[in-house]
Amino acid sequence: MAIFHKKRIENVKFAKETYSQFLKNGVLTEDIFKSSILLAQIDPVRRALAFDKQIGLVDNNDIQDLKNLINLVNFENFKPASYCLLNPTFNEGSKLVGGGDTDIVIDNQIIDIKTTRKLEVTRDMFNQIIGYYILGEIGGIGKEKINISNINEIGFYFSRYGIKFMYKVEDIIDFNFLSNFIEKFKKCFENEPIEIGKRILEIERLSCEKQIPWNKGLEGVQVPWNKGLKGVQVPWNKGLEGVQVPWNKGLKRVHRSKL
Repeated sequence: MAIFHKKRIENVKFAKETYSQFLKNGVLTEDIFKSSILLAQIDPVRRALAFDKQIGLVDNNDIQDLKNLINLVNFENFKPASYCLLNPTFNEGSKLVGGGDTDIVIDNQIIDIKTTRKLEVTRDMFNQIIGYYILGEIGGIGKEKINISNINEIGFYFSRYGIKFMYKVEDIIDFNFLSNFIEKFKKCFENEPIEIGKRILEIERLSCEKQIPWNKGLEGVQVPWNKGLKGVQVPWNKGLEGVQVPWNKGLKRVHRSKL
């Protein structure tokens, strides 16, 4: 434990120094990528009290992987007009569920970053971003407590493809049912074990009475996950079907066993 604590302090100090230098010159050096990996080794401790035995060790293949990912970024997709929040929590909303934060909030968008081999939106991924919106409704976003009404798009950035895929909030949430659902949601977490709240999320999935065929178009299977409810049908993966992009197209020297 003492060794881990020492390594943690060293890693944080190193990261602060390299980040400070980056802010001055804007150059993505090898040390920037290295410090990102070192900080990632610490993150599980804060989130789950899980200790990485490899703390302090950095594989050059991982550094190359990060370089490949940053080369795919279209920075115009992440240029804020007013504000950009990194890893903001949802204040009381996060406390209610035992902790929770999203990756990026830029102006009117909540963006979750997915570094996955497959270019797809799974049912769990879809549920996840809806959950972020609900937590934001409860506690606001970040220490600034930005009102969730400012958010009109939620979605994903697929970092291995350089693709940003967003949903219009009005297309996937029925605001006529939102308040009632939030009250049920809060009561479950306040009065019952967390698993009860999870079950309600599974049943209603925060879509608030809209029909959204979550896997429409995938291998010919069409199964609306909330079949029988009245509302608007919105294919959850609309725009992604038919997109064929090799997950590492154009990337060189990627150590696939690390991906």
